[in-house]
Amino acid sequence: MKSRRVAGAVLAFLALSGCAGDGGARDEQTLSPAEASVRVSELLYQQNLITYRQVNEKMNEYVLAVSRDGVPADSVMPGFHRWLEAWTRTHPHSVAAARLEPAVQLHP
Repeated sequence: MKSRRVAGAVLAFLALSGCAGDGGARDEQTLSPAEASVRVSELLYQQNLITYRQVNEKMNEYVLAVSRDGVPADSVMPGFHRWLEAWTRTHPHSVAAARLEPAVQLHP
């Protein structure tokens, strides 16, 4: 449970860091870091996808890239967003089930 709180705090940090970016030029398929942060938070917490172990582990990879390796948050958030959107397309039944379950259980 503690690691989940820490991951949530770091994700909030990533979201705030993403909001600090200027958004810059982008193609139509890529969101700005701020837009990606909002969408990632929605998918992880409002749609409860954080309960899936694979999603949680991937999020932790991005969190470590920022917190341990010093990678700028603006550079990782769009990539994590793309991965998470692809995961939702690949696992539609899991996405539907996650909305119905409590947020404390991790799935394999």
